Amino acid sequence: MGRGLSVAAVVASGGEFPAWYAALPVAVSAAGVLFTDGHDRVLLVRTTYKDDWDIPGGVIEVDGGETPAAAARRELLEELGLDREVGDLLSIDVRPPQPDRRAFVAFLFDGGVLTPGDVAGIGFPDGEIAEVRLVSLGEVARFTDAALARRIRSTLLHPGPGLLFLSDGEPTGDDRGHGPHDRPDRAERPVR
Repeated sequence: MGRGLSVAAVVASGGEFPAWYAALPVAVSAAGVLFTDGHDRVLLVRTTYKDDWDIPGGVIEVDGGETPAAAARRELLEELGLDREVGDLLSIDVRPPQPDRRAFVAFLFDGGVLTPGDVAGIGFPDGEIAEVRLVSLGEVARFTDAALARRIRSTLLHPGPGLLFLSDGEPTGDDRGHGPHDRPDRAERPVR
C-alpha cells in the first residue's frame, strides 16, 4: 500500500494488504468534548441514530489525516453549531471489543464551562442530535452506556493535572504522559 492511500482506496482498487497487516486488530477512533456548566452539570446529547445519550463528538476521519482535536472541533460545528476551539486533551480511553462493537479509542477534550447563553445558542445543523441536556455527574449513568459514564466520571474526578489514561473507562494508573515521571527505574529523558 502506497503512502497516502486510504483503506477504502486500497479496497476499491482491488488491492490487498499484506497478510501480517491484514491480521492486525482494528479499532474505531473517536473524539469527544466534555462540557460542564456553572452548576457542575455535564452536557449530554441525544442522537437520532442510537438509544444511549452521548457527549458531543464523533469518529475521527483518519483516512483524510484528521487529528483528534480537529475531529472534535468539526463535530461540535456539525452537531451543535458551535464554532470554537477545543481545550486540552483530558483523557484517552481504550475500550476492548464488545460482541456488538469494535475496539474503541476515545480522545476526550476539555470543552470548558457553558453559560446559559451558550446552551441557548446550540442548534442541530446536521440532524444527528435530537436534544441536549445538562445532568449532574451522579445522573450521567442513567443516560449513557456504562463505559461512557465511567469515562466521564474518571475524567472529571481525576485529581491531578494532565492527561489521564483509561481502559474501558477506568484509570490505568499509567499517567506519565503529562509531564516528568516519578519512576526511579527510568532516567528523565524529555524528547523536546
